Amino acid sequence: MFDYHDDTGFLNNIIRRSDWWKIHASDIHPWVQSLTPAAKEWASRNLRLIGTPWDGRSDVSVGFSDKSQIISAEKIRDVLSRLNSYINYNPELQVQPVNAENVRLYSENYYLDNAICIDIDMTDYILPIGITYADICRPNTHSEGFILENMIELIQRARSLHKKIVDKETRFRRTLEEVSVNIGNGVLPVWLRRNAISLSEDRSYFVEMPYVMVLVTLDQNLLWFPEGHDSVKNVKTIRSYYNYIRKTQCDRLDRLMNIAQSESIGMVSDVALATIDHLGLDLVATYEKAREHALETKNDYLSFKLGAYEDRLYWRDGVLDLMIIFKTGIYHKGQLQMLVNMPETVIAALKGRRLAEVVDHPAFAKVGMTIKSVSADQGITLKHSVTLYPVEPRFA
Repeated sequence: MFDYHDDTGFLNNIIRRSDWWKIHASDIHPWVQSLTPAAKEWASRNLRLIGTPWDGRSDVSVGFSDKSQIISAEKIRDVLSRLNSYINYNPELQVQPVNAENVRLYSENYYLDNAICIDIDMTDYILPIGITYADICRPNTHSEGFILENMIELIQRARSLHKKIVDKETRFRRTLEEVSVNIGNGVLPVWLRRNAISLSEDRSYFVEMPYVMVLVTLDQNLLWFPEGHDSVKNVKTIRSYYNYIRKTQCDRLDRLMNIAQSESIGMVSDVALATIDHLGLDLVATYEKAREHALETKNDYLSFKLGAYEDRLYWRDGVLDLMIIFKTGIYHKGQLQMLVNMPETVIAALKGRRLAEVVDHPAFAKVGMTIKSVSADQGITLKHSVTLYPVEPRFA
């Protein structure tokens, strides 16, 4: 069985559960909290929709910073208690009892509104019911009676559509599990749930409510990350993740294993190493600083000015690499793109020449890389082979 080396224990626990799709926000929350700031930024949309667990004792502000309604903890507990009474009196509905663990706090859009979701276990699937500001902003709409009445109506509606919902969810679930198994390399499904249907939602939209889907994959920082989609409407979207993730996941796991086997802290590209040497920087210190920047925020880098060139050292997929930006072009990942006009005969003659003959950058001169291929389309693109070197740890 795959070992995720996850300090929270969540990933190694979820892989053993056949009913992974029933997990509570409180199950996933410790792992989410352990994510780096950059990972949380990348996954912010899905994480907002999943939300955070309610602690069972705090009042909740539903709405926005400038307009909201307070739902007291006592009121939430009363709704849960009265809902359980209804569930107990109606066993034919096959609804499982609810408690504080079924309650999570989420945001349903980019405006950072706060809402309450109560996950109803319908035995064969989870029915998330949302309580949003739009639901309770009118007089008398935030009473326990109003909330309970609408929740019961939604549960009854779900039960009347049970076969359609279960058939759809079963297809989605089976497809996501198959995609995860086929990708392999540690990819794991951890969340597949309908978006919360709010108390005032158009009931005709009930069956078509899209899903939030989350897979655990290795991110560009080689850490386990919640990759997913916030509006899954069909199995085609789920299947598309096979091609979207597979090669990257395989490459990243190989890189992670190679780093571990070489007992290095990572890799550095030849051009990045040449620039570091030219600047007189310490390799290990620069590697660790670039990695620290990458973990703190997405799309971060260390910037240096070398004459007409801006050099950006960045850490991605375990490699300290270099991007060079200048007036007429950009160099990135073994590829130099230039917006210049050259006769075709001159372009054709570039193959096999030194890259430093085309762009006078100190890293190109030091590495002495040779142009392997040339293409011309809205400028010219020159490619060369990149060599990676291990970065040895510094021992005290």
